[in-house]
Amino acid sequence: MVRTRRTTTIMAQKLQIITNDDFIEEFPDIGTYNQAPAGWRKANEKKIIENYQSRIYYPSHFAYRQLFQYHKKDGGENFKDGYVECALYIFSDKTGYAVKLNYATNKFDYYLFGCDHKYKELSQEGCRKRNITHYGKCYHVNECMECGHIQQYDSSD
Repeated sequence: MVRTRRTTTIMAQKLQIITNDDFIEEFPDIGTYNQAPAGWRKANEKKIIENYQSRIYYPSHFAYRQLFQYHKKDGGENFKDGYVECALYIFSDKTGYAVKLNYATNKFDYYLFGCDHKYKELSQEGCRKRNITHYGKCYHVNECMECGHIQQYDSSD
């Protein structure tokens, strides 16, 4: 009788939980504990999935926040209108998403933050001129037309 052993490989990546001071230093556009990150916008579950399913990496950082909501008043004044208690999942490109439990509806509310990247692929020659590493045919270098973020990956195609 032959016994076979079934194995399962689980890949996991540890999220870094960092202090507020470290956070501000590493991610200046993410804001402070009660301040929403740059580019804060409401989203739905479908938009979160669309935005991150094509990514080849996972969040690198996690933060818990109580963010004050600000709204324009008639005279152009800002005023606080409650807060959003949420978990932020931050990617290395300084974008991310937030999840909040909405106690009134007993469902999750979703938010996106950071740049809404619009990438354009750079050629090998374009990379060479800008002193950006490009490894050849299967290697892709993209630049965001909004914020200038450079994304590099090997598609192996």
